[in-house]
Amino acid sequence: MKKIQLLFSPLLILFLFWGCSDNGTNNNHQPENQPPEITIETPSEGDTLINFPILISISASDPDTDDIVVMIYADGEILATLDSEPYSTSWIGTMESGEKIIKACVSDDSLITCDSIKVYVPEREGDFSLRLDANSSKAVFIVWDKLSSADVYRYIVFMNEGTDVDTTNTKIDSLLGVNDTAIFVSSLNPLTTYSFLVISLPYVGKKPLSNVLTVTTEEVASTHDDHAELIRIPIGSFDRGDTWGEGGAEEYPIMEIFLSEYYIYKYEVTCAQYKEFMDASGYNDPEWWDEEGWTWKYEYNITQPKKWNNPDYNLGDAFPDYPVHGVSWHEASAYARFVGRKLPTEAQWECAARGVVGLDRNTDGVPDGYKFPWDDDFYMNDTVHCNYRSKNDGGTDDYNDGFAFSAPVGSFPSGESPWGLMDMCGNVSEWCNDWFSMGYYNEPGTPINNPQGPDTGNDKCFRGGSYIYSSSIALPGYNLRTCKRFSANPETQRLDLGFRLVVD
Repeated sequence: MKKIQLLFSPLLILFLFWGCSDNGTNNNHQPENQPPEITIETPSEGDTLINFPILISISASDPDTDDIVVMIYADGEILATLDSEPYSTSWIGTMESGEKIIKACVSDDSLITCDSIKVYVPEREGDFSLRLDANSSKAVFIVWDKLSSADVYRYIVFMNEGTDVDTTNTKIDSLLGVNDTAIFVSSLNPLTTYSFLVISLPYVGKKPLSNVLTVTTEEVASTHDDHAELIRIPIGSFDRGDTWGEGGAEEYPIMEIFLSEYYIYKYEVTCAQYKEFMDASGYNDPEWWDEEGWTWKYEYNITQPKKWNNPDYNLGDAFPDYPVHGVSWHEASAYARFVGRKLPTEAQWECAARGVVGLDRNTDGVPDGYKFPWDDDFYMNDTVHCNYRSKNDGGTDDYNDGFAFSAPVGSFPSGESPWGLMDMCGNVSEWCNDWFSMGYYNEPGTPINNPQGPDTGNDKCFRGGSYIYSSSIALPGYNLRTCKRFSANPETQRLDLGFRLVVD
């Protein structure tokens, strides 16, 4: 197909666009072939357009050829050039009210035919519209349509408590980029009225303003009881790190850590428990999310764990007693807020897994705990004690754990930790609350009392190994040791990664 610009000079196209007649005839010359035909189907002549964006639909044909090009214009601006059906495009709208012209032209190799209609855009409050997408006691999520009539490079958001707001009030954000058309505003007070205004900054021309959006936050939501069985970990010290001399640098130094009393889930959070969060519209309620998690969820349209209700992964409604997995750190944290609990710190998790039992190899007066939750011997009593990648599902040892993927929680009672927790290694790995740092415990000033991990980072910690990790005679259960550290981006939805929670 030849392009339009090869058939017509720019000056002629401009003349044809603004001056062609609807029947496509030429008074000086009658072409031998028939002119193409075109009709604007929607919107209709005289329509008042309020709710943008709108769909402009065209019917076009040529009795002599299928080789045609359709051009669609609105308010003097070209919206689309189409060479195949459907001949339609979206018009995001205009910030200026009044009568507007929508025009469509169809061309073949020699002729052009146009159709046009007049529509009316009424005056609106503000040049573009803010909308409340979600509300809670402490956060609101506000969205607006991307502007097209101005070359906008930044949006500035203002907020004020009460029903009035202008550009002299608190500037809460400056969003660089025309595609940033949403904002999550947190740290609000419950049952309080706030007003919001957005101003856009174009490269040239006036600064379009939004309407003023007034929102009253909701009352504080009640947390949910997921009826999880809790295990008490008493106040005291334990040794963290690789006291067996097998691990990587991230597992050192060996250090005595003091922890206050806490309670931890005996089992990993199950699909049945997590489904209660989903059924309570947990993915749509900002009450349970922080800004980073909500923004990630909104951007990627996350509405459930990865592969939810996929039987190939033992995940979903049909697997109530299996651990939930395929959840990001953000999702795990949202669930924790939903039930009024927390993800464990790395230190809390490790203490609960290894205990304060066994030998004292470094003679610091604190027993080392176990390399694996049940003992220092992965194959103790020539028995399988956890769900891992054994011989039956492609592993390199001679044992069979009975499961190709995840298993119902508590399926390996001989693998319980000294405190009585189940599945602290194998089955699914478990998110911790901490940011990951290779040398956190080597850094000057790292607290030995209730350490919380670094203040910032790129990855979050997770622990415990999972069903994807194999064992060998040379290094039995290496990735399933209680001191083994892992990390992943908090947005990661690994299909072997779940969580359990703590109560301080």
